[in-house]
Amino acid sequence: PDNSTSPWVREFVKATNTVADALRRARPDARIIGLGACAPTNFRMLDLGVSKNLDGVVEHPYPFSLPPEKVPYGWALAARDGVRIGDAEGTFAGLVESYAARFRRDGTARTLWVTEFGFTTYRFNGANEKGLYGGYREEAQAIYLVRRFIQSLALPVIAVSCQYDFLDDYNSMPGEAEANFGLLRGDFSPKPAYLAVQRMNSLLDAC
Repeated sequence: PDNSTSPWVREFVKATNTVADALRRARPDARIIGLGACAPTNFRMLDLGVSKNLDGVVEHPYPFSLPPEKVPYGWALAARDGVRIGDAEGTFAGLVESYAARFRRDGTARTLWVTEFGFTTYRFNGANEKGLYGGYREEAQAIYLVRRFIQSLALPVIAVSCQYDFLDDYNSMPGEAEANFGLLRGDFSPKPAYLAVQRMNSLLDAC
């Protein structure tokens, strides 16, 4: 409430720096990534001072119930979070540019590692509509994944982009958001997203 930085955030930065520095001494050739909190917390961590040995920042830019070009972090939440990131429209591109600008300001060649994002194909059932995630048709999941992947290729500083996940969890329980992010259903049958991502990879494997 007073816009101070939580003690755990400070301790997390200390631990991250200790590990990154130790890894660099042990493995000079290693690519070291870390952080991985929600975007406003990541930026607070960067403000506290992250080791130069951290090569990449981990980000999980889920759209939740938005299209792939949007994220739930933007200028509108600056008063709540105490950090102004992204842009006025809450775009994914704006969020990525905030990271790029921050890395430039720090004078580092740091990159952004999107180690999770996705769209769940669970079904609303009258009791689960108040969660974080929108329920997407399988065809929409396929289209939205391709749109996000292609946009990510065109944006600066993104080194890796990973969709969550390959196989539905919990045997694709229809009403559970967490159970339906996969490219494959729980019975290993492919969703349209599997074929769409396969086709995209075959066309863009050199990008």
